[in-house]
This record gives sequence, structure tokens and C-alpha cells, in this order.
Amino acid sequence: MVEPQQIAATSTYHKRRRLHFGPGTVAMMVALVIAGAWRLMQPPKVVIERRVERSGEAAFERRPSVDDLMHWSQALTLSSEQLSALKKLQEEEKLQLQPVEEEIERAVRAFNEIAGRGEGKSAGLAELQAAAQPIANPSRRKRQIEQRFAEQGMSLLDATQRAGALLMWQEKLQRMRGLEKEQTIRERR
Repeated sequence: MVEPQQIAATSTYHKRRRLHFGPGTVAMMVALVIAGAWRLMQPPKVVIERRVERSGEAAFERRPSVDDLMHWSQALTLSSEQLSALKKLQEEEKLQLQPVEEEIERAVRAFNEIAGRGEGKSAGLAELQAAAQPIANPSRRKRQIEQRFAEQGMSLLDATQRAGALLMWQEKLQRMRGLEKEQTIRERR
């Protein structure tokens, strides 16, 4: 049998202990509540990632443009004949690109009118895709023209110059990719 003294001893042992919070603990809890409330009151941050997926037609490997080759002329030690041929290609390319770029510019303006209607009026995804469609064909033609002239420009170079131009092109692409990453990181902040 259990004696009354044993019951009294065990009941005092299992008494509930009160939690005691010091001023530091209270200050930390108040700071956490304020920080949590502050985060909840802030508008959500929208992150837009720009990913451009290459279409099947655009899967060709890009080459340095005629402008790039002209810019690198001293490093590539181009002859005066090569420089004059590149200058001629550059002028022809500009002439062929001008109407295509004007068409792209008109299509982009039309798209921006639909996409940026102002507050309260927003365009749906299907409407935006339909508005973006007229930009695709002239953009594709522009890439084809640029690629054709880039190949013609590269064909004017000898093997050593071609290798040097490709090396400089790779370095340029790496710098451009690095700048894109920096820009994406800044936009996320």
C-alpha cells in the first residue's frame, strides 16, 4: 500500500514549473514577430527569368559578324584587300538588313501597344502570342542574312586568321554570357 507521505512527495516533485523569460529572450521574440510581420506586409517579389530557347531553324552555329571581323582587323592582321572586301560586305549587309529591321521595329511597336495598354487593361497570353507572331518571320530572315554575311566574311580569311577570329569570338561570347548572368542576378535582387 502507498503511504500518504509518498503521495505528497511525488506530487510536489511533479509540480509544474513556470517558464521564466529574461529581457533578452523577450526582446528577441518581439524582434522576430516584427520581422515576420514586416515580411508579410511587403509585396511579393516577382522574378522573371529570361530563357530563350533556340528553335530548330536557329540551331546553326553563329559566327563572328562582319562588324566583328572589321573591329578585330589589327589583331587578325588583315590585308588591305581583305579589309576592302569586308567593308563591301558590311555595306551590302546593312542594305539588306535595313528593310528587315524596319519591319521588325514596326512589329515590335505593335506588340508593345498591345502589351502595354496601361493600368486596368491587360492582354491575355493568347493575345500576346498572336501579337508576337509577326516578329518571328522577319527576325528569322535577319538571322539568316547575318549568318550568310558572317560566313562570307570568314571565307575571306586564311586558316590562321580564321582560327584567331573564332578564338576572339568565343571570348566575346563568354563575356556576353557573364554580363547576362550579372544582369539576371541584379534583376533578382
